[in-house]
Order: sequence, then structure tokens, then C-alpha cells
Amino acid sequence: MEQIPGSLWVRYRRVLQQRNSLLRKNVHEDHEFWDREFVDLSQQIDLARRKYLDRLNSLFGSLAKNLLGSMAEQITLEYFPGWSEDTESLSESLARVRPREMVLGRTIKGAHCADLRLLVEAAPAKERLSRGQKILFVAALKFAQVRLYNEQHSEHAILLLDDFAAELDATSMNRVRCALGELQCQIIAAAVNPEELAKLNPFRGAEVFHVEHGKINRRKESTQSG
Repeated sequence: MEQIPGSLWVRYRRVLQQRNSLLRKNVHEDHEFWDREFVDLSQQIDLARRKYLDRLNSLFGSLAKNLLGSMAEQITLEYFPGWSEDTESLSESLARVRPREMVLGRTIKGAHCADLRLLVEAAPAKERLSRGQKILFVAALKFAQVRLYNEQHSEHAILLLDDFAAELDATSMNRVRCALGELQCQIIAAAVNPEELAKLNPFRGAEVFHVEHGKINRRKESTQSG
């Protein structure tokens, strides 16, 4: 399993900046060299992303089923690399859109244009899911990322949750609490109402702090799961 190495992304950003500079200056002489560099780095990034997403999809599927029930069977993650690979290569895409890029002064195809599309029955998830379902959808994706990070690193991830429980019913909260208990990571949760933290907490003896006027005070009691 591979993620995008930091050095690869830095090289890509430098080549992208150089290519954009040539487009803004309307320079034609060096575009073939920079296009070759740009295409090669885009393809390397694309390959690393596909390997990562293959594993992420597997973890996401099981978590989505636990959090959303039968609705999860209608959910898919669709990866778009940043160019229309089904109809043309990236090199062909760049050649086709170059006149438009010269006008815009920027690169409009490539790995920086990639997208992860969240779909329900082939339609955008935001059009099909309720607000509560959207929260659970995103939670399944984030929890999958945490599990994948833990698999790939010697240290475990830290998960931050902000007012997470406010719009979920009791059944959904119980599912989330069970999923959190299996993540094997440190969880830092914030909420306006302390009772919301108790609903979310899958562990006993969690530390609780109160923040007011910029001051942090440790509460005497700790949230406990019921």
C-alpha cells in the first residue's frame, strides 16, 4: 500500500508552477519538456492514489454498513484522476486544452484537479441523503482513513470530533459509539453541551475539560458510557 510521498508532491507542485508561468507568459519553446515532466509526475501520483483508495474503499464499505445499514449498499466512492482518461490520455488532454490554458494562464488538467466523488445510486450524495445520513457517511469515510493510517504507521492517529453528536438520534449514536470503540486511536471531542460528550464516549474514565473565556479547567467528573 502506498501513499503519495511528500517529495513527489513537492516535485509536482514545482513543475505545475513552472508550467503555469509559461502559460501566463505565452511561451511555446519549452512546453514539450515541461509537459513530459508534468505527465510523468501526474501518473505517478495517480497510481499512488489508486492503491490507497483500493484499500480505503474496502474499509469504508464495512464501516458504512455498520453506520448506515442497508443504505450503504447504494453508496460508492468514484475517483476522478483530473483528466478524462476514458477518452484520451493526459498528454492528449493537455494538447487539446492548451488554447484555453493560454487564455486562463493556468493548467486545467492533471493530478491537482483530481476528485473523490461520493455517490448514492449514481447521484451526488448531498442530493440523496438526509443531514444525519450525511454525517454518518462522512464519519464512515473518516473512520476508514483512521484505520488505514493505523495500519500503515507505527503510531496511531488522533481523531478530532467537534459537536458531532448534536444531530444524531439514539440509534445512530450507538452505532457511532461502537465504531469509535474499535478505532484504536486517541479521540478528542468538543461539544457545547456536556451531555453530548457522554452520548459519544465509548470508553470509561475519559478526561473532561471545560473551556470558558480562553481558560481551560479540568472537570471533576468524567464521562462514562451507559
